Amino acid sequence: MKVKSFVKYSFGHQVVDVEVSLTPGLPNMQLLGWADQQIKESLWRLKSAFHVQGFVWPKTHTVVVNLKPTEFRKSGSGVELAIAAALLWETGQCPQAPNLGEPWIYGELSLKGEVSCPEDTEFLPLPEQQALLTGNSSEGLPFATQQIKTLQNLASPSCHPESQETFMLQRPSLLPYLFTKDQARAMAITVLGEHPLLLAGPQGTGKTTLAKAIHSLLADPDPLTYRLSRQIQRRFGQSISFRPLVEPHHSTPAISMVGGGQNPRPGEITRAHGGVLLLDEMLEFPSTVLECLRQPLENSTFTVTRGGESMEFPCDILVLGTTNLCPCGRYTPESPLLCHCPERKRRNHMAKLSGPLVDRMALLFFSSTEEKPQEYSLADLQEQILKARNFQKEKLQQKVEPKQMEGQSLTNGKLSLAELEPQLEISGTLLQSYKFTSERRKLHSYRVARTLAADLDLSESIQRSHFIEAYGWCQRHFSKLTHPSHRHNPY
Repeated sequence: MKVKSFVKYSFGHQVVDVEVSLTPGLPNMQLLGWADQQIKESLWRLKSAFHVQGFVWPKTHTVVVNLKPTEFRKSGSGVELAIAAALLWETGQCPQAPNLGEPWIYGELSLKGEVSCPEDTEFLPLPEQQALLTGNSSEGLPFATQQIKTLQNLASPSCHPESQETFMLQRPSLLPYLFTKDQARAMAITVLGEHPLLLAGPQGTGKTTLAKAIHSLLADPDPLTYRLSRQIQRRFGQSISFRPLVEPHHSTPAISMVGGGQNPRPGEITRAHGGVLLLDEMLEFPSTVLECLRQPLENSTFTVTRGGESMEFPCDILVLGTTNLCPCGRYTPESPLLCHCPERKRRNHMAKLSGPLVDRMALLFFSSTEEKPQEYSLADLQEQILKARNFQKEKLQQKVEPKQMEGQSLTNGKLSLAELEPQLEISGTLLQSYKFTSERRKLHSYRVARTLAADLDLSESIQRSHFIEAYGWCQRHFSKLTHPSHRHNPY
């Protein structure tokens, strides 16, 4: 007898074929297909459940269970019901429900034969138009199910239609702080385009507060991304009600940050998938940890290969970093005399920000201790951002069919150079006069210019003023990190 079920794989699930047959031998169960200890313990639950429910365990045969495919290690307790049902049908002790069709089964058994619906059932990759046989669930599931309370109900499960998925989003409360004009501008650009941002400057200037405020202003997640984020959080034993905000401590090792290990597990960057990875006190992280972020930030995925088997973890994240630029924390390129650190110590401190890593950050904002008028609240920013998003969606809907809108990212931080160049209303000669330290800095400038034009100024094209401001955020500010004298130079 063969049925289909699911086992845990990476942070999700993998479809497996559960084959059950009887061979003459001792009344035991033999598991094939690289099952872990959790599945092997099913033998005793199955025997106890059969006895309590009035079924007979084969006395003159060995139950052979094969889990296919066999090339990866199987884990999870939801396959128990599939083994029990296949065994009962194989031995003829229970008829198969006529409306069950091809059996797809996932459920947990108690010692008394009671069937429960596993908590992760809603995340199963069940094919469309396919019903799942499982235990009773008090919550609606995004697909049709046939539910049973005990093994005795296997022949007459109750049908439950799929429920409309509802996401109970709870946006973080807006912080009751006021921000300067420059801070508000940096926040608006970052939120609307979801551009990676580095906040640098003295301690006590609100860098962490500003980063957390950005998270509270982000757009609502699309259903597909949010569902995957919830599934990942469940793997870490946590839950979310909005886009995740992950703040790893600077003592976090590289393998915990990006994932890996002998049995590959996801890391902090995967836990932040669909949300924000906040690297507070970025220069306190070991260089090895920061450098291992380069490839995941570029590709939005991280691939681990162990023993010839590759596993891919998603990490589509918005990176926000905060840092002091010297050991004493007072140095800024605009006010270098406030710092009393020796030049050598300052250089050693800044050496952790390697060129390739900095190139992954689109924007650089220097915080300051100077008193400036605090004019903007988060409520004001939220109103401005909502207006820009509405303009952005209306324009996209004119170009994209409604069916193609599902799961599509609206952020400018993901656009390519080929998509951005046709929107530039700037002469080629003028563009050539702007020098970039790398192709990534050029791409960041184009992306930020698009955010300034379409989102903040509600413009159909990128004008010269947008490009000039974007060049300042994406190139000139970063030049100050290594060449302080550039602060007096024109663009």
